[in-house]
Amino acid sequence: MYFITPNYSVAFNAKVGSSTLARAIIAAFHPEQEHTIQTAAYPAGIGPDDTQVHWLCPKEKEPTKPVVLIVRDPVSRFRSAMAQLRLTDVNETLELLEQGSAMQPPRRPRKLRDDAHFRHQHSLIAGGCTAFRLDDLDVAATFIGLSLPLPTINEARAEKPTLTPEQEARVLAYYAADKSLYDSLTPGEGTVVPPMPPEPQPAPAPVILPVPQSISARQARLWLITNGIAMATVDQTIAAIPDALLRERVRVEWEYGTEVHRDSPFVAQLGATLGLTSERLDAAFREAEAM
Repeated sequence: MYFITPNYSVAFNAKVGSSTLARAIIAAFHPEQEHTIQTAAYPAGIGPDDTQVHWLCPKEKEPTKPVVLIVRDPVSRFRSAMAQLRLTDVNETLELLEQGSAMQPPRRPRKLRDDAHFRHQHSLIAGGCTAFRLDDLDVAATFIGLSLPLPTINEARAEKPTLTPEQEARVLAYYAADKSLYDSLTPGEGTVVPPMPPEPQPAPAPVILPVPQSISARQARLWLITNGIAMATVDQTIAAIPDALLRERVRVEWEYGTEVHRDSPFVAQLGATLGLTSERLDAAFREAEAM
């Protein structure tokens, strides 16, 4: 998902200044939504800059302009996401993410694996993308065309979990591509990053056509000629049949028949003479059927 601005599609990257960006983008570029925010009724002590307004900020599913992406160190973002969702068991959370399983955070009917808080940041890269570190949010805001100072919205209130070295290593392993992206960004300025290469897809399973039970005499002869097998070889195979009556019956079938059947004993004998396995004979009938 991307916030809409005049010149950029700004990635909605949860736990990476997204609340602040949404509020600033509305104030700068979307007057109707800004009027709604300014004229809304708020509880005592709460004002326009104290409430999340992601839902009010115009968005698009796919970017239509160059992308701006704010990137946060994966470990810091993971800890902040856990605090936001009131999750306390780091190992359980990591196991579910690593296994691609799902769970429902307390009081939230959302699946952990699909929750925006835990999605991989590099997946938001698209087309021409300029990325900034979260520490350079003001630099990114100026680049987008927003006014400073930015509002501070949705500051963490819940305590963030402390990770052991082993847990931190697991977070970095799970978000390895995000960590690589973060480390590649130049502090203090935007960095143009190319789209991530698509993940390799398994090769589609080969389509195996059924073996035809029979082919025409024409198809059989065309296949033999195409594969360099002389008609004389067929004649020699027929002549080698020891039973005289069977030999003449096969000769009549070969010379006057309109079809050649896969289960014919003669086909098996001819295949043996030519050194063709049963699998190769099956393939031969498939190939001949297309001729």
